[in-house]
Amino acid sequence: MKQIYSFALLGATALIAGTFAITPVLAQTTAYPAPRVDRVVYAQPMTAAGYVYSAQSSDLYEYEISKIGVERAQNEQVRLFAQQVLNDHGAAMSRINVAAQQAGVSPTVGILSAPQVAKLDELRKMSTSGFDKLYARTQMESHETALALHRGYSQGGDQSMMRGTSSEMATVTEKHIAAGLKISTLLASET
Repeated sequence: MKQIYSFALLGATALIAGTFAITPVLAQTTAYPAPRVDRVVYAQPMTAAGYVYSAQSSDLYEYEISKIGVERAQNEQVRLFAQQVLNDHGAAMSRINVAAQQAGVSPTVGILSAPQVAKLDELRKMSTSGFDKLYARTQMESHETALALHRGYSQGGDQSMMRGTSSEMATVTEKHIAAGLKISTLLASET
């Protein structure tokens, strides 16, 4: 029990330090406020089953955000980004379930939280003039949280095969964050 607590404490400390290291970069490249630590830090599931459930829930949320983005984006670059994220997260959900089966973990389907459902509703109801910026900000926030999840499990998870998959998912998430920063910068220059 002490070892799990130590890993959780170490992971949270590293995550907080990493968030503060990222904050100046985000502040310089976007018109949006830097991420609040409380959006990024949450209890890291250290079991493979917990990771699979959390990862599937995260992918489902980003997938649903992107479905709305493909339908509603006004800027073509935002629409293309939404389509790429939609494709990648559809594939990620399958990849995680395949890896889970191979690791002897029951595959699962993610579930959206009440705040996630509320954010999806907000995106659906947002005026067309404000949609692209809200979409980009929502994607950045959700990907920052997902990156914390994937990195946390890849560094301290209990199942080696799932740690490898988690590391792969972190790489995809980092690419989405980089693309999202470019989109945010583009949108900030349009106003």
